[in-house]
Amino acid sequence: MFTKEKIFQISLLLLAAIGLANSLIIYQKISGNIFVPCLIGQGCDNVLYSVYSKFIGVPLSLWGIVFYSAYFICVAFFLIKPNKISLNIVAGIVLLGFGFSLRLIYLQVFVIKSLCSYCLVSSFVVCASLFLVILIKQKSRLFS
Repeated sequence: MFTKEKIFQISLLLLAAIGLANSLIIYQKISGNIFVPCLIGQGCDNVLYSVYSKFIGVPLSLWGIVFYSAYFICVAFFLIKPNKISLNIVAGIVLLGFGFSLRLIYLQVFVIKSLCSYCLVSSFVVCASLFLVILIKQKSRLFS
């Protein structure tokens, strides 16, 4: 039977995989390789093709692929070797993603005035990850 801490750790890995898959779908959509309907009106196209859809010339979905890949690898390492350093690395990555997600939500709501369901999934994944990291840090016997 798994402990709560182990369930939280595995949940982080699952969230990283969901975020990676979501970023891959968005990247394929903006590349024109697949058609993916927006679940919230026409907001996805407004967001995904806006002037804010790139960071230093690179599509945000590609940054998402890099972010979630790094996040997945760090969580996998944490599962293999759970210690304070590996947890702090995961926490740092999640905090970085959380800050970036807040900025992107702000842009969607107040600047672009459209919501992208896939972007919101990514924000949810990062928020849920932050919640789990906080729980792990508070509950883990490794760091008492």
